[in-house]
Amino acid sequence: AAEGAASKGGPSGIMIARGALWNPSIFCRSATAVPPYEEMVRSYVRAAVRANSTYQNCKWVLSQMLAGGIGVTTPAEFMGVSTKVYNRELSTMKSIGAICEKLGM
Repeated sequence: AAEGAASKGGPSGIMIARGALWNPSIFCRSATAVPPYEEMVRSYVRAAVRANSTYQNCKWVLSQMLAGGIGVTTPAEFMGVSTKVYNRELSTMKSIGAICEKLGM
């Protein structure tokens, strides 16, 4: 369905279930080569930038990815600091550029 929408000018948005936010590795094609968690987060931000997503939406999705959910264990640390602290620092970001900088992009 997404390929069909893209061939007709591209979708204006994509919606995915919370489970995919908490465990984005479900989209990995290889069952043995799951990318590192930090790389999955950076990959999302690159996609958000390409889609011209608002920083507010990007921040919300990242907060959901970093918070985890039912039956999902997120890393205790992210980018060398406590995930909880990183998420709190992320909540203060006011631009997509600041988010990218925080992720070292």
